[in-house]
Amino acid sequence: MNLKTKNAWLKRRYFELLKQARGFSEPTILVHELAISRWEEFTKSEDFGRLTAKKAVVFKKHLEETGVGEKPLSPSTRYRTLKCLQSFFEWLAAQPGYRSKITTDSISYLSLDRRTVAGIGSLRVPRFPGLEHVKRLADSIEIKTDIDRRDRALIAFLLLSGMRDRAVATLPLGFFDPATLEIRQDSLKGVDTKFGKAFTSH
Repeated sequence: MNLKTKNAWLKRRYFELLKQARGFSEPTILVHELAISRWEEFTKSEDFGRLTAKKAVVFKKHLEETGVGEKPLSPSTRYRTLKCLQSFFEWLAAQPGYRSKITTDSISYLSLDRRTVAGIGSLRVPRFPGLEHVKRLADSIEIKTDIDRRDRALIAFLLLSGMRDRAVATLPLGFFDPATLEIRQDSLKGVDTKFGKAFTSH
């Protein structure tokens, strides 16, 4: 088995583990795929077993200097990339043929400094429209058809419930009780909730 095929085989096994054993969603698995792709691009697709502490440090510097267009990668993107790689190499270090190649010490170097990590958690709160803005949006829809009435109702529902747009789009009408104002967000019944959770909101 050549190196390219071997690496592809390892990745396929790992992604299958994330999906079947750890229950990760497809979007989450794609984040892991992107992280590993960034590592392969940096190392020119060399053997995964050649991870060293020195290489990890140089890779972190590489991430700082990498960007999309002229915009550098954000600290949160670099943090997420390194966390995904840590997870991958921890799994790989337990596989036959890699136990003696990859050390826990080398994997630990795939982390950002504490100051950067602390800054990620204190990023500014994103701006969002206020109540008056939402009311103006709803009032801008002139009621001429049932679709116009539906659109205004949806805007009001989103505002009052605070639900995610995908959850509202997949919410059956019977899951809202107008008497108690309870909303049953049941992922097992097709409601697209975050992380597939099921809960009742108001």
